[in-house]
Amino acid sequence: MAHYQKTMLHLSAGCLILKYKNICEKIFSLKNENNHKIITLSGIKIKFKYIPKKHYKITKKSIKLQNKYDLTALKTAKRLIVFLIPEHLKINGGIMSIFSLCECTREVDNGLCLISTVPSEFTYCHNSFFENNEKIYRWEQIIKNAESVKELIIHIPEYFVSKFYGSLKQNEIDFLKSIQKLRINILNQNIDLMPDAADIKDLYNLTDNISQTTGFKSYTNQEVCNQYGVDLYYLPPFTDLEKCIQKDFSQKQNIILYSNDKNVSKDRIINKLQFELSDFKLLEINNLSYSEFLDSIATAKFCISFGEGFDGYYIQPYYAKSIGICVYNETFFPDEYLKNFTFVYKDYDDMCERIVKDIQNIFDNKEKYELISNKAYTYLKDNINSKERTKNGLKSFYAGNPMFLKLI
Repeated sequence: MAHYQKTMLHLSAGCLILKYKNICEKIFSLKNENNHKIITLSGIKIKFKYIPKKHYKITKKSIKLQNKYDLTALKTAKRLIVFLIPEHLKINGGIMSIFSLCECTREVDNGLCLISTVPSEFTYCHNSFFENNEKIYRWEQIIKNAESVKELIIHIPEYFVSKFYGSLKQNEIDFLKSIQKLRINILNQNIDLMPDAADIKDLYNLTDNISQTTGFKSYTNQEVCNQYGVDLYYLPPFTDLEKCIQKDFSQKQNIILYSNDKNVSKDRIINKLQFELSDFKLLEINNLSYSEFLDSIATAKFCISFGEGFDGYYIQPYYAKSIGICVYNETFFPDEYLKNFTFVYKDYDDMCERIVKDIQNIFDNKEKYELISNKAYTYLKDNINSKERTKNGLKSFYAGNPMFLKLI
């Protein structure tokens, strides 16, 4: 009897604790969402941006190093070209592409070309996530020291366009308006991140010379040109992938990597692969440096993109003599011909249905595996990820020869 009473007492106590917890959660809760913290207090939601301490530490250290830069070239430059990048240290295809655009610009234009973090209290001086020799400047450092500039071209990533004017201090606005030839270009690398046309109007407070460069043919057209009312140039992205780590078929392991993108079909496909391909180890790509990522895709036989499709998770494995897998995406794929490639699926249902058999058909057959890998690599290198194509696009841009003209 005593044991029963004790058990009932524990159950009652547990119920009270659970009930109390549920009541507390209704009154107060704290969630993390997209770099923001959301506090709910008695039904009232308060959202504020959360900045990790590491960004303050990186900024403090970087400013000390930036202050040691030799600024002679910046102080004397008559023609200055600035590519803006996010203020927080990270890596993605868009950032790597901007670094390549800067490098290619130096090969086709005689102006001084620099990379700067966007106007912000945060900055960093070098991106160590991938191989590069770029010194990164902070915005106020460029504005303060561009003493002789007569012509200034600013390339702004699409995600920051609507924030750019509002992030400027009055002295920065005055400086930009004083430039004899100021040109602002929107780097439209991802049409889904482009703001509404109305959100770019503030840029006209600085100059009427505004343009956009598109990174993919699918939205390089007169319609997009008309939508934003600015001249449109086609600027195909380029990423130097020839330095990727490569491993022969005999060195590869039965590993399937997959991206950490959120995707409603992801669990279904991964569960199927785990159940039907017991010889394989499945690993999600998380918290890897760029060099670690390159080694991983060279070691693994397959890598699945659950994101845009035509991204580093699909492309770079082929430069590592491996195989990328994805779903065709009309927005981000530069060429419909790629629809016909093995391991490019029409949708995630198609991928789920066929991926196991496609892998089983080649994973232990060196000849078949290398045939597919080499075919995709050759096509990507010769027709898509071409430095010459990017340089030609930049030549047209700096010469002022748009592919589509805005309506007058």
